[in-house]
Amino acid sequence: MGTDTEPIEIECPHCNGSGCSHCAQGSVRIQGCPNRFCRPIVDVIGLCDLYQKGLPPVSGGALDQAVWFVDAQRFLELDELMIKAEAHRG
Repeated sequence: MGTDTEPIEIECPHCNGSGCSHCAQGSVRIQGCPNRFCRPIVDVIGLCDLYQKGLPPVSGGALDQAVWFVDAQRFLELDELMIKAEAHRG
């Protein structure tokens, strides 16, 4: 967590670190929980993930699915990945 004395610095997402009006010389300082900074894109990341799996955000696609179903799909996928990782380790 970024603090007033030790903020987290990330590359500016607007200019990819080249410097713009949204940042200070290519980086953005985050004070407090980074989730406040990232919250607006969380839903988009989930939609991009579903798009890669063949479910686009259009009528009949990802945006028309029940939230409980999308959450369950993500939970089961993560569970499968954990089981595969454990099997690979041992």
